Amino acid sequence: MVLFCYHEGDNLNNISDVFESNNKIKCLTAGTLNSKQIAFLKEKCPDVFYKIKSYTVFIWKDRIEHIKKHSYDVSGLSTKEMIDLLPSIIEEPDYLGYRTKDNSIQFIKVINGNLLVAVRADSNGRLNFRTMYTITDGQLEDYIKKNHAWKFC
Repeated sequence: MVLFCYHEGDNLNNISDVFESNNKIKCLTAGTLNSKQIAFLKEKCPDVFYKIKSYTVFIWKDRIEHIKKHSYDVSGLSTKEMIDLLPSIIEEPDYLGYRTKDNSIQFIKVINGNLLVAVRADSNGRLNFRTMYTITDGQLEDYIKKNHAWKFC
């Protein structure tokens, strides 16, 4: 297995092109939680980091297929465009959330609607991209009302 680090601004076209151009690459880094995000989430939901040992978010090639198969996005963006937005959504979310049911961190960005990226720690404490989809304004308002998502500035 080849691990490959990709960060927004690297001399590569985008995440989806890297996976498509090299069959040996199975995993990429899609971003890293910064200190401001970590402090913010620890304040809002202290239990979020009990299992996390690394703040780097990995995306595995099979998750790309998951997005393609479960593409119920209503933003007007193609699956490829959505995947390529991952680093910027993780690095600069408009909202951060936490889902207690599966201990996932949610990054929400207002782009052609509300794009939600969910990541979850694996058994080794690494954060892995799980899914990405759009949510309605009503769903976002409900998350905020239930104290499951918060405006992140």
